[in-house]
Amino acid sequence: MISLENNMLEWLIKQGEENYEDLNFFRSLVPNMKQLPPTKMLFLRSQFQNLVTDEIILLQNNLLHLQLQV
Repeated sequence: MISLENNMLEWLIKQGEENYEDLNFFRSLVPNMKQLPPTKMLFLRSQFQNLVTDEIILLQNNLLHLQLQV
């Protein structure tokens, strides 16, 4: 359960993230997430990944739409 947070933190660091707001946000979630049972943790992680994926797809679709208008 903590490995997801660690992976996210490592990814942010590797991206050369100058702004540590995101990093601190994810770190702030860890204490609360530790209180969840394993199945709830899996569900929450899945929901979070789906949310991020949906936002990326929406952004890509918007960019594609803008390119097609040009």
